[in-house]
Amino acid sequence: MPLTLLSKSNVSWVYQQLPWIEECIHSNSKIEEIKKLCSCDNLLNLRPSNRLPVMLHKILGKGNLFDLVKNDSLARLTSNTHNVLCTSEYRASAYLKIFIKDEQALLEHLSAPFFL
Repeated sequence: MPLTLLSKSNVSWVYQQLPWIEECIHSNSKIEEIKKLCSCDNLLNLRPSNRLPVMLHKILGKGNLFDLVKNDSLARLTSNTHNVLCTSEYRASAYLKIFIKDEQALLEHLSAPFFL
């Protein structure tokens, strides 16, 4: 399942190395961002504070939304699968928990980039 990432920072150079990342949306133009949201099927939101793009994606009904949220009740309205943001947790781990529920498998995925 190819994913499109919506991020605050231009992190595409990191994430596009992963085979399941199709595109990274990062733009200073809200109009450009919305255009790209209209064409993606599986969106992973890397912006837990910015709810407008994910609400638009849900309204457009374009596909699946995976989200890291600040409030669990909001996520039920917008995302297919989500995890609740915890400020004491490593952010990469929180995002992976959206897809990987087994703790042992999660540890393997977190350590993978450090092994050649």
